[in-house]
Amino acid sequence: MTKSVTKSAMQNCRQEQVIYAVIHPLDDVQEAKHDGHELGVMKLNLGAKVSLVALRVYLIAVLGLTVFRVISLLGLVPRG
Repeated sequence: MTKSVTKSAMQNCRQEQVIYAVIHPLDDVQEAKHDGHELGVMKLNLGAKVSLVALRVYLIAVLGLTVFRVISLLGLVPRG
């Protein structure tokens, strides 16, 4: 019984095949660009603001550690 279901399913799939044309984005018709200045200011909720502040603090800390590491490798920081 499984074979007959499989055969009928395969026949249905063959009949319902749709052929899609694939167009490379560089060959496609260009779309009109949207001006971002028309959108206005994006409203952020509290969670998004906290996340962005945390990301800013993290990036500043990593940058500070990188600068400190470079300065220490140059021998400008006295070892104690």
